[in-house]
Amino acid sequence: MSKVVIRAELIPGHHDALIEALGQHGPRAGNQMVFSISAACQKQWPVTLSDFTPPAHSDERAVEVKMTLREDYYPELFRLYKGLGHGNRQTVFLNMLNRHVSLSFGAPEAVMQAMTDYALARSCPVSTRTVLSQDAAAGGAEPSGNPRPDEPVGHANSVASAISAAPQDVTPEPPAPLFVPDPMASVDIGL
Repeated sequence: MSKVVIRAELIPGHHDALIEALGQHGPRAGNQMVFSISAACQKQWPVTLSDFTPPAHSDERAVEVKMTLREDYYPELFRLYKGLGHGNRQTVFLNMLNRHVSLSFGAPEAVMQAMTDYALARSCPVSTRTVLSQDAAAGGAEPSGNPRPDEPVGHANSVASAISAAPQDVTPEPPAPLFVPDPMASVDIGL
C-alpha cells in the first residue's frame, strides 16, 4: 500500500470551497469526500492551466490541512499526483481539488452523475462485462467467484448478477447542452 501525505495551507479566498468542505466534516471524512468527488470528476474535468496558478498571498490566516492519499483507494488520483512535477505538485493538486469541490456546489447534478458513472465503472470494468456477457451467452455459467482485491467479499456475485440482468448495449447519454440566453435579445434595434 503506497500513500502520500499532503500537508498544505489552504488560502482563504482561493481555496474557499475546499476549506468549507473540509470544515463541514471531520478531517478523515472530509478528505475521503473530497477525494471521492475529485476522482469522479477527474475524467470529465481534468487538470487545466488555471490549476498551475499559485494562490495570491493573503493577510488572512491560512488553514492547515493534512490529507492522506492512498493508492489502493484512489489509484487515478495517486498516479496524477505522482506524475506532477515536484515544484508545482501540491499547488496543482490542491487547486484541482478545490475546483472539483466548487463544481459540486455549483452543479451538483453533473457531479452526482459523474460520481455514479465512476462508481459503476469501478465496480464492473469493461473486461469483466465482456467476460460475463460471453459466459451468459454460452449457457449462463456462474462467475468465477474470485473477488477483486478492492471489493468486499461476496460482492462479485451480486455485481455479476446485476450485470447479466442489465441490457448489454448501454451507452451513456451525452450531457444536455447548457442554455445560455442571448445578451442582445432584449436590445431594441428600431425595426
